[in-house]
Amino acid sequence: MAAPWRMFTMLRGTNASFTSTGKTSACGVNALGPGSLAFPRAFWTSLVFMGSVGSATLAVASSSSSSSYDSSFATTPSSPIRCEASAPAAAAPSAEHQNSAAGRLRKWREKNWEQNNTAWHKQAVNGALGKYAHQLLVAPRDGTKAKEIYDAQGGHVVLFPLSGKTLDIVYAATRKEVASVVGVEGVRLAVKEFAREHPSLDLRETKTTPGGGLLGRFLPAIFKDEATATETWEGGRVTILRADWFDATLSDAKATAVFDRGALVAIHPSLRESYVSQLETAVVPGARVLIVGIERQGSASGVAMGPPFHTTVDDIAALFSSERWSAPILLETKGMDDGGPLPERFAKAGLTAVNEQIVLVERK
Repeated sequence: MAAPWRMFTMLRGTNASFTSTGKTSACGVNALGPGSLAFPRAFWTSLVFMGSVGSATLAVASSSSSSSYDSSFATTPSSPIRCEASAPAAAAPSAEHQNSAAGRLRKWREKNWEQNNTAWHKQAVNGALGKYAHQLLVAPRDGTKAKEIYDAQGGHVVLFPLSGKTLDIVYAATRKEVASVVGVEGVRLAVKEFAREHPSLDLRETKTTPGGGLLGRFLPAIFKDEATATETWEGGRVTILRADWFDATLSDAKATAVFDRGALVAIHPSLRESYVSQLETAVVPGARVLIVGIERQGSASGVAMGPPFHTTVDDIAALFSSERWSAPILLETKGMDDGGPLPERFAKAGLTAVNEQIVLVERK
């Protein structure tokens, strides 16, 4: 370990942020030193203290660091990340950064949640869930892991990927066939709004794992990175995991049923295989998944646009391997938002119709 003031000089002289062993890191800590960032004196004192006691190693990223992880192109998950030298604070984020978990979540939060631009959020329970709950929440087949958990828990464990603040969670939690509900949402603001809007759930943050590597653990108020930190919120029969879906550890969910409305269709098609891989770790054999897909009709450019992206039963069949999933069943094709008029933004894109395809698949 370098001497305390040598460590201080290293930190001050670099224009790169710290690495972590996870998939993503929040790049952009600029010129760590009293002359460049107005952190309190206690911050610098803590760095000197950590250097003097040798409690851990601060890994400073440099131009010779390992290759960066770009989650939008599904690079090897175990690859370490590199934070390139930071651009000035006023500069726009790089394309690479926008594709990282940190950039993706920040962009989604700033563009949508902070601007109240959440047209996908409905003030009512989704019609497909209400109509087909009896097929999604039917008792699992005998001899499956899902049936074992269903019997032990006294009902289903229902998972909602990219859950936002959907009312579907509250609806599912009231069903007699359901023992517990798990939502996974990346944006902290969405989880807070959900908790505030449903006080009867008494949803509270019960566990936090700070992001940002070593400094995140020692100074979470400064280095709480939304992309790498995780939080668990619990209340009654509902648990919300605040984490990036693609980096979250989901194996403990052991879901026996999943409702996907606005998850698979919202992510870029290049991330779909990674999305399904994560889903496979979250569910157990015998679990059913109800998916609301999107069928765009019209110009080729309009069909290719999104979100929501064109995701039909054929796309779902290609994604959900026949080795691990049953053949998808198309339950219904209907007009988007229960057949209302085509939104203007779709018409301007050259589309003549946008339909929802309700699809059911089962984990083998």
